[in-house]
Amino acid sequence: LAQLESPQNNATLSSSTTFSWSNDDEHVTSFTFQIASDASFSNIINSQDIDKASDGPTSTTIDIKGMDAGTYYWRVISKGRIYIDTPSEYRTFIVASLPSIEFSLISPDNNAQIENTQTFEWDAIDGASYLFEIATTEDFRNVIKSENLSSNNYELAVDELIFSPTYFWRVTAF
Repeated sequence: LAQLESPQNNATLSSSTTFSWSNDDEHVTSFTFQIASDASFSNIINSQDIDKASDGPTSTTIDIKGMDAGTYYWRVISKGRIYIDTPSEYRTFIVASLPSIEFSLISPDNNAQIENTQTFEWDAIDGASYLFEIATTEDFRNVIKSENLSSNNYELAVDELIFSPTYFWRVTAF
């Protein structure tokens, strides 16, 4: 069965995000990715069939853009020779209504080298919450760390990262 990876359960997201899951079962040949507005999945608002790579990585991702603010549920249905429409667990996520708030990223500087730990810091905004994200691609199609925060900083241990020569970070205030 598909093992949901990202986003985590109860994550607060922007209107565009990347969903990922893994499955190394050789009997699974395809997936159906679903987003619904209810936990019973009777009101599915996005459903996409995806073939599983036959000899590639066991992790699959899909980018979803332009979702309206609200609470949603997502799951992945595994299909194959043994599995007939076997759904994964589901996770809940919230798309926040994000007003445009101007603020600056303070540290680390662009192109900084990260040692054992790194504190990320940005301008504080009264009453704001923040979505902190780290990705391995500049377009944030591969988010590897996503945290909902009430403070304007985040301390990251290097061992929390997957190997990549370059990382990108951003913060969304809401």
